[in-house]
Order: sequence, then structure tokens, then C-alpha cells
Amino acid sequence: MSGAEFDATVQTPQADPQPHSQRIPKQLHRIWVGPNPLPNAAVVLWEGFRALHPDWELTTWTEPIDPAAYELGRLFRSCQHPAQLADLLRIELLWQHGGVYVDVDCEAIRPFDPLLEHLLFIGANQGELQNAVIGSIPGHPGLRDVMDTLLEHKVLPPISVNEATGPILLTRVLGARPDITILPKESFFPWTWSEVPDRSLITDRTYVVQHWTLSWSKPSTRRRRIYGWVFTKWPIIGRLRASLRRPVLAKR
Repeated sequence: MSGAEFDATVQTPQADPQPHSQRIPKQLHRIWVGPNPLPNAAVVLWEGFRALHPDWELTTWTEPIDPAAYELGRLFRSCQHPAQLADLLRIELLWQHGGVYVDVDCEAIRPFDPLLEHLLFIGANQGELQNAVIGSIPGHPGLRDVMDTLLEHKVLPPISVNEATGPILLTRVLGARPDITILPKESFFPWTWSEVPDRSLITDRTYVVQHWTLSWSKPSTRRRRIYGWVFTKWPIIGRLRASLRRPVLAKR
């Protein structure tokens, strides 16, 4: 299925999902691992979540992380980047505890409470399921499938983070499941990583804005994001850059 076809299947869920015996618990999770200190901006963003979720339990999971406490722990040493470790942790933390996971660069717009009736919710963007925001009951079988897929390997395969542990993996494992709710782009991603942030794109169905810091990516990818912003905001710069890169034909 192409990205466009996948996006076309994503519909705004019904306000009242089919009744079931479980609800997503009021637990909010975020993860910060690696050598760098938590940015001040992330502290401010977290307070925004706290203000909108006064009766929720908020937890920041940070190091030291004991691999023995996790089924996926034997894969931790083969992570290419701290963000990949966070990919693994979010899946197992939601499997163990349930709740809602958010990346540290997410900004709270409205409370998650209306989404707690779903068994598992996740957002779609550009043809893939994104793992920046995931809500789930404990023990959801879709999360089990993701964990079992990961545990097929003794070490993580030497492929991109997105393929091994991120959106590409989640799309492949979860994309066709009938027991998850796939939310449309506007729910968590009003603009894409390469677009100029535009708060006019926030709607009454937006719960979170991800700010796409791309901490896991290569510097060249982050540069492309910056260039995308510049060229979208000032197209003349993009045209000038393109003209300067054209080959110059020698005069006869």
C-alpha cells in the first residue's frame, strides 16, 4: 500500500468507540536517555501536559535503565542511538503499564481524556504510523506483536532506525490491525518535519503538536528540514539555489 493509499484509509474515529471492558489508564510517559541533559524547552512542554492533565500520573523515564527489567532488554546494547533505545522502551512500557506516551518535543494542545476509550490509538503522517504519540491499554496484543517481531533478532538489524524500531516497523506490524485506532495527521502532526510550522493548521481535533526536533537523525537530515522551512517560507531562495546549481554551458 502506498503512502497516499494508507493516508486515504485513515478516518476520524467515532466519538463513541465500541464498548469494551478496559480503558487506557491516566498515565503519561516520556523518555529521555543518552548523554545530553534534558533541554529546558522539554521541561516547559511537560508542564503544559501537567496543566491539561491534573489528575494524571506523569512519569519521565530516564537512566539508569536496567535491561533485566525488560523483555526487550537484550536488544538495548545494539541500539544505534539513544532515540532507538527510547523506541524500544516506549513499546514495552506501554505493554507493561498502559497509558499515553509522548515524545519530549511534543506540545500539549488539549487533554487526551476523550481518547481513553480506545484500546490503542496512534497517529498517521505521510503514509506511516508515527510513534511520537501512542496510547494503549496494558497488554494490548498489537504491542505484543511488535515486541515479538523485535525479539526475532538477537541484535537489532543494521538498518535505519525507522525501519528497525520506528514508524516503518510499526506500520508493517500494526497498520492493518482492526483493534487499533489510527488518528489522522491533524491529531498530532499539523505540519510535517520538512514544513514551516504554521499554527493556523491546529484544529479542534488537534491534541498534540510534535515539533520535529529529529534528535535521532543524521545532521544532514536536520539540515534538509531547515532548508525545507526556508524554501517553503521564501520560495525565491529555493529558485535562486536551484539556478546556481545548474551547469553552465560553455560559449561556442
